[in-house]
Amino acid sequence: MTHKTLPVLAVLLGIIALTIIVKIDIFDFGTASNISPAVSSSESTFIPTEIFSGDIDGKFAVFEHKDFAHYRLTIDSVVATGELNTERGYASDADATVLVLNSQKPESDQMYFVRLSSDSTSITQLDSARILTPHKLFKTNAISSN
Repeated sequence: MTHKTLPVLAVLLGIIALTIIVKIDIFDFGTASNISPAVSSSESTFIPTEIFSGDIDGKFAVFEHKDFAHYRLTIDSVVATGELNTERGYASDADATVLVLNSQKPESDQMYFVRLSSDSTSITQLDSARILTPHKLFKTNAISSN
């Protein structure tokens, strides 16, 4: 080899090395999308349309729902999430809305709140027999779903 071919050879080796690195990066990016995130996309994008807070059994509670379809209930540091269903009417209030948490699960796993038509700023917890309890949560924030 002559001294004139060494720079050409170095440039060629550099191009080959760069090509290999670029192909490895492209491969890594292509396979990275197959890795599941630690937090599911539905949990990470939960933006509530309404938030209520108050006291349940002497513990601070925050109830959030997203478009009356999903909920997040935090009592102290315990967080529960799930599906939410609504029912129209409660006792003599035909326009009240009963919120049924975990409506797809057995009744023993369900929890109930009611929003009476006379007070749209709060929800009251119902017991398993759907009787009003003294636990009332008050609206703290409302976020537009649009």
